[in-house]
Amino acid sequence: QIDTLQKQLNNKSNQKRVAPQRKQPSVTQKNNTNDNNPRVVEQRLKTIENLYNKGILSKEEYQKKRNEILKGL
Repeated sequence: QIDTLQKQLNNKSNQKRVAPQRKQPSVTQKNNTNDNNPRVVEQRLKTIENLYNKGILSKEEYQKKRNEILKGL
């Protein structure tokens, strides 16, 4: 009996151990914790303003992006 128990213990200890899987965040969850940071918002607004002033963004594109940034607050 002791031999049988030792074999069973050895078999269990030799089995591959699998770490439990951690739950991954949902794809729909946002990981943009800094997007609401006032400094980040200010920098993003300055960036699109500079792009608009350089003629890279049209007035419509600038306004659309500005509204998107402000909606995120």
